[in-house]
Amino acid sequence: MITADDAKVQNLTLKTTDNTTNFFTASVRISAGQSTLHKCRITSTCGHGVGIYGSSTNPTLTDCNIFGCKHYGIYVAESGKGVLENCEIYDNMGDGIVVAPFGKGDPNVIGCKIYYGKSKGIFIHNDGKGTFENCEVYGNASDGMMVAYNGDTKVTKCKFYDGRSTGIFINSDGNGTFDNCDVYGNTESGIRVSSNGDPKVTKCRFYNGVDAGISVDNDGKGTFSNCEVHGNAKAGIYVASNGNPKFSGCKIYNGKASGIFIFESGKGLFENCDVYGNTKYGILVATNGNPTIRNCRIRNHQNTGIYVYEQGRGTYLNNTFFGNLTYDLYFRPGDCGQYVANGNRDERGGLLQPR
Repeated sequence: MITADDAKVQNLTLKTTDNTTNFFTASVRISAGQSTLHKCRITSTCGHGVGIYGSSTNPTLTDCNIFGCKHYGIYVAESGKGVLENCEIYDNMGDGIVVAPFGKGDPNVIGCKIYYGKSKGIFIHNDGKGTFENCEVYGNASDGMMVAYNGDTKVTKCKFYDGRSTGIFINSDGNGTFDNCDVYGNTESGIRVSSNGDPKVTKCRFYNGVDAGISVDNDGKGTFSNCEVHGNAKAGIYVASNGNPKFSGCKIYNGKASGIFIFESGKGLFENCDVYGNTKYGILVATNGNPTIRNCRIRNHQNTGIYVYEQGRGTYLNNTFFGNLTYDLYFRPGDCGQYVANGNRDERGGLLQPR
């Protein structure tokens, strides 16, 4: 345990092998002060690698490896803080980094790699916070990052890739700000927002995933601005089950299925977006899906630009269509719910009448 105001520890291997079952056991437990750990190797066969506790606790860990722990790699709780810089957190049985209850833990994580864990890469919950910058999160067995239960984090210029679940999962009233991140190659959605999650996502890229680029469901929200979604195996964007996100200035393109699929009472506002070059439909609306699509460009699809069927609804205003191989704007006869479609035009500026 470190309780000194300014301890300095470097170039050591720190390992706990006690057989205790106490969840709060850690190889390095820091409960006060501004200690520094540099180039240490930290592991634990019975607990966490590093535990940071208390509002006056603000250590700095640089160039450390935290690996092979029975529980979490790093656990920040009870309003603990700390700076983690250029560290590697890997091969832990629990989550790589957890910012947890009993106060608003708030670490600053810079240039770290969190990988090959047996659970989540990062878990922010119960009012936990944290700032993450220029980090890489990859190859974890569960979500790259989960934010839930009023967790609220700031993530900038990070990469989430090649995970065996969702790249980023915002769930159960989770929040967060994500700016200029890359999310790619994950087995499930690049980002999923569910159960009143409400992140702000700006200038991020979601691509080459095995599933959808972005999924919003079960009353999830979220504001997505100037993002790019491309090359995903399923729809670029899924919205379902009363999901109600906002998209502005986004590009959804070159997907291997439809660009956007809104179904099962999904909603959403799509404004000033560019939807193009997707293998199937540009935008597909079904089963009481009810989006608002306005001032968007829907172009160059191998099927219809916007296709509405099976009681799909929606408001479609002032969009521009061109280069779609079958129809630009098609409402399947006798099969749609109520919709509004006004001011939509083809590439020559002519008004489109829905088919």
